[in-house]
Amino acid sequence: MNKRESKETEAALRDFSVLIQRRIKEDLNFWKHRNPAEAKGREMAYRSCLFELNEALSNHGLTMGDMGLGGYEVPDTDVLE
Repeated sequence: MNKRESKETEAALRDFSVLIQRRIKEDLNFWKHRNPAEAKGREMAYRSCLFELNEALSNHGLTMGDMGLGGYEVPDTDVLE
């Protein structure tokens, strides 16, 4: 991969990281107000997906930090505003 491709990949991963975090928060916030039980189920599903992503990345020698998601935790719907 040349420098240009590397920079484009890094930019795409940063954009993905911001987008996925925003979408998760918006989705959980929507469901928290509409149906708290559904919000809790979605929270658990997102946590599971991120766990699976972390496992897949580890198998390829990558980390969540490489994806721009280092230290990211799915918001707890009990404290989400």
